[in-house]
Amino acid sequence: MNIDVWRKSLEAMRNSVVSSFELGTLSQEQELFLEAWVTQKDISFIGYRQNDGRRRIRDITEIIDDALVRLDDCDYKAAARVYHDTLNRVSTLTLWAHLLETSSSAGS
Repeated sequence: MNIDVWRKSLEAMRNSVVSSFELGTLSQEQELFLEAWVTQKDISFIGYRQNDGRRRIRDITEIIDDALVRLDDCDYKAAARVYHDTLNRVSTLTLWAHLLETSSSAGS
């Protein structure tokens, strides 16, 4: 295994996180629009939640981008550590984001 495999994995992770967020946001907005249309009530968009989510996504992509830069200056052993640490950080941040989102939607 070489460092390029880890680089490609991190790039794919970054793209997946961004795409998933955009798709989820679009889906939620569409559901709210359809609900408003059917019930003839005001449209309620998810602006605050979308902005809050975008900040979390930006945090995750910054972690990944930082790791990609650090991989340029690493030997194989150091690159393995950078990759592992990045996975742990992204996993932890994703878990916290999920907990925050579920607790905020439960309180709504």
